[in-house]
Amino acid sequence: MLTRIVRSFSLLPKIITPNLEICSTQKRYSSFGSSKLQGEPEEYTKFEIFKEPPEWKFVERLIPPPTVPVPKVRDVYHSDWVPQTAKPGKHPYFIERTRNHQLPVFLSITKRGLRRLTYVRHISGDIWALADELSAHLNKLHKRNVGIQVDEVSGKIVFRTDVYSDVAVWLLKKGF
Repeated sequence: MLTRIVRSFSLLPKIITPNLEICSTQKRYSSFGSSKLQGEPEEYTKFEIFKEPPEWKFVERLIPPPTVPVPKVRDVYHSDWVPQTAKPGKHPYFIERTRNHQLPVFLSITKRGLRRLTYVRHISGDIWALADELSAHLNKLHKRNVGIQVDEVSGKIVFRTDVYSDVAVWLLKKGF
């Protein structure tokens, strides 16, 4: 088998260059840097540099804005989205919206659907007061103790069950 490969490799066509040098069809170099230059870059790269090209206005339309724009104030929104009305200082704690102006409440479902954790993030101020108020509200609503974990350093609260909608409704009533 190896002899066939060697024989077939020796039968590769040879190319005669204009300088009448005989070279094989392919030459492999160990890396890009060790290969020889085919010519000066100016010979095969022709380009122009524009300071203010007229076509640039069409490109600018396609570039997304660097930040999410502030939503327009309206009386009625067509979705369930509600703008934040609470201001810092109204409560001993403050929950900032995400960069897309959404509530920072997240549900994580793991362990094949058996473990459900609800996260409330972006909390600043007295996180323990918020945890006490939310815990009292959820215990009254579900008629049982809801497991809660407060992470003061990262500013988040974790509930050990699926209380996503209850927490979101409570936060919207408070104006967050």
